[in-house]
Amino acid sequence: DWRLPSINELRSIIDISKTSPALVDAFTKSSSSYYWSSSTYEDSKSDAWGVNFYSGDVDSRYMGNGDKGDFNYVRCVRDGQ
Repeated sequence: DWRLPSINELRSIIDISKTSPALVDAFTKSSSSYYWSSSTYEDSKSDAWGVNFYSGDVDSRYMGNGDKGDFNYVRCVRDGQ
């Protein structure tokens, strides 16, 4: 039932008026770090999109090199029933 969110789902919880973390109020206890999405980066199938929740930046480049083999945080989601 659990899955990684798409990059659009992660974007939906960003609040760019905030930093450390740049998240809507419901997620204030989250780590201000890099989080993976399930979305593959178009220019390189071995890279994935992610979000830097310290600043709210969205790009594979902000994930280091964005390689899917790198270690970063994940936020799992579950579809409603």
